[in-house]
Amino acid sequence: MTVASFAKKVVKFKFKKRLSLILFCFLVEAHLANASPSVNGKYSKVDLYLDLGQTQKAASLMRNFKDKRDPSYHYYQGRIASMFKQNQQSIQHFQKAINLNPKHAKAFAAMALVKGRMGQFQEALNDLDRAIAIDPGYAKAYSNRGVTRGALQQNQAAISDFSQAIRLDPRLADAYRNRGITREMTGDLKGACADWKIASALGQEGPGQWFAAQCKS
Repeated sequence: MTVASFAKKVVKFKFKKRLSLILFCFLVEAHLANASPSVNGKYSKVDLYLDLGQTQKAASLMRNFKDKRDPSYHYYQGRIASMFKQNQQSIQHFQKAINLNPKHAKAFAAMALVKGRMGQFQEALNDLDRAIAIDPGYAKAYSNRGVTRGALQQNQAAISDFSQAIRLDPRLADAYRNRGITREMTGDLKGACADWKIASALGQEGPGQWFAAQCKS
C-alpha cells in the first residue's frame, strides 16, 4: 500500500466516524424519553412505548388525550411526529409546548434533534443552549450539544460538553463514544482509546471495534 492510498484510507475512516458523530443524536431519538424527569406522569406509557421504539402504539395511546392546552400533549405529539420523520409537524408541536411552558427543557432538546437532522445545526445549538439554561443537570442535553458542536467543527467545545455530560451521568455511554471520536479527530488517540474502552464496557459495539482496530492492548 502506498503512502497516498493509506492516507486516503485514514481520511475515509475518520470521515465515517465524523458522520457517525454528527448523525448520532439526530437519528436516534428514542433514548430522549429518559433524559429528564417526565413532565406529566399520565403520559408514562407513551414515554415507555417511545423508548422501546413502538411508535404506532404510542400514537394510538395519544388518541386518549385531548387537552391541547397541555404542553405535555404537544411534546409527545412532537416526539411521535419526529419518529415518523414528519419534521415540520414535529417542530410545530414542540414550539406549541414551549409557548405553553417556556421552561420546557425537553421540548427544546427534542426540537434540537429534529433541526439537527434537517441540517440546521446552529438553530439546534441555540435550542440546546436553552434546554441547558433551564435544566443545568440535563446530561443528555450536554451530550447532544457536544454532537451539534462536533457537526459545526467546534471540537474543543464539543469535548467540554461531553465531559460535562459524563460528570452528570458517568454511565452515559454515548458521551464517552462521541468524546472519543472528537478526541481522535483532534489527534488525541490516547484519550480516544480511553473513552472507547469505557464506552465498549458500557455496551457500545462501535467503540469496541475502533479500540481493537486502533488502540494497543
